[in-house]
Amino acid sequence: MLAILGDGAAGPERQLRVLVTAIDLAVAREPEHGLATQTLARAVAAVGRPLLAHRPDGPQTARISATLAAAEAYARDPGDRTELALYECATDSYPFGPGEGHYGTTEPAGCGPGSGCRSGAGTLLFAARETGYATAVQALTAELTPWLRTRLTAPG
Repeated sequence: MLAILGDGAAGPERQLRVLVTAIDLAVAREPEHGLATQTLARAVAAVGRPLLAHRPDGPQTARISATLAAAEAYARDPGDRTELALYECATDSYPFGPGEGHYGTTEPAGCGPGSGCRSGAGTLLFAARETGYATAVQALTAELTPWLRTRLTAPG
């Protein structure tokens, strides 16, 4: 994931699509509350902040704010309780957040592995369509890169 965030050569939309695929596949392989699921929660929070700034008075603002808070809570304390809260808030604010709903990003809107649908990672693309792909990638890079480096270099 660090390599994807660091490689903007193909442009921000392509970079984000590759990241969504990587997160979706990683979440499927890892145990509950693993690094990939925590990464997804942090990614949701990262794209949620510019999304709220983009539409501060939109009809979904309160719901997106609740999902953002739930993603941040899960990122701080990954567990069953915070995961359920994130899922419920995300379902209520569809298409923002990894909740109930179709998040597939492949054509024709499939839900196979890597599509972004199974994990809900496709929500990152939904948010980026509102804020702009470059804004989303910039927010993701700022949030995820230092955190992933710390996690990947920590002993144990």
